[in-house]
Amino acid sequence: MERGGAVTRRCQDCSTAFDGEHWQRLCWPCWRQRKQSDELDRAYHRGWLDGLAADGKRASYPSVDPRLIERAIRLCHPDRHPGERFTETNDVTAQLLTARGRPR
Repeated sequence: MERGGAVTRRCQDCSTAFDGEHWQRLCWPCWRQRKQSDELDRAYHRGWLDGLAADGKRASYPSVDPRLIERAIRLCHPDRHPGERFTETNDVTAQLLTARGRPR
């Protein structure tokens, strides 16, 4: 039903009738709930990327043997690969050098 630009619609989530624009698919409470859920998902993902465990403590990872890092640097070094792989091998080598903890 048209009422001065607003249309009576049914919410896709809860089937409640609400007045809204023709493009709206959710009532305000359902939209807000989805928005909060999306924000929590993004916050969890950011924490996961930062290395936080679900309980908020830093996740612990097994340490890598420094000799393994040295061997990987030698294997990945751009001088050992054709020019078309320079960008990739250079990036990997730089990350390994950072993991090693010494300046390049």
